[in-house]
Amino acid sequence: MASDQPTSPAAEWVERVGRHIAARRIQRGYRSAKAVDLKTRGAPIHVSDVTWRQFEKGSWRSKPTANTTAAVAAILGWQPDFIDRLLAGEQPTEVDERPPPAARSVRAELDDLAQAARSLAARAEGLARKAN
Repeated sequence: MASDQPTSPAAEWVERVGRHIAARRIQRGYRSAKAVDLKTRGAPIHVSDVTWRQFEKGSWRSKPTANTTAAVAAILGWQPDFIDRLLAGEQPTEVDERPPPAARSVRAELDDLAQAARSLAARAEGLARKAN
């Protein structure tokens, strides 16, 4: 007789957490674990592709740290305890819809570039007036 319960810790992790993480990763525009690694590199929060795959597959040698779990949750736009709550069998609501950290970082860079462009335009205008 088939059981509705997962048969191993890894299977339990995938059922309760891994599938949610993979679905949210795709929803957030990351096509693969490698994409998460590349897009978050240099951002305030970074998770390697190896760690990311472990979160999706439940392939741990030891339980992930609270900091790593919170980092994955932050990249996915979830509250820091969201993954722990999923593992506990809860169905928490997704209330934190912040953009991924990499997107915030790119947005900040674009703002800086726009400011620099305005500054250069003003300088060029001043030089043009002096030349006339």
